Amino acid sequence: MRNGLSRARSIFRRRNGYAETMLAKSEIQREALSLPAQERIELVVELWDSLAPGDIPVPHWQRDLIRQRLTALEDLLPEERSLPWEAVRKRVFSDQT
Repeated sequence: MRNGLSRARSIFRRRNGYAETMLAKSEIQREALSLPAQERIELVVELWDSLAPGDIPVPHWQRDLIRQRLTALEDLLPEERSLPWEAVRKRVFSDQT
């Protein structure tokens, strides 16, 4: 797998321009998809880990949802913030009977 990623990097370094970059991307994709499943997983992990948190855009609606959930959590009494599994299970499954 490292060989494929090294080759992919060299393709990007050698080529200039939009059309050539797109060609390189399609070559990388074709080569990546031809890898065995385990190597594809490793490649995905390596690519994901290469992103800094600031590189991943978070839509406004997700930020709003997080704020709402944090506010709701802060409004709970301390004993309501964390419940034993048995209490959670009883609450969740009591609605399904």
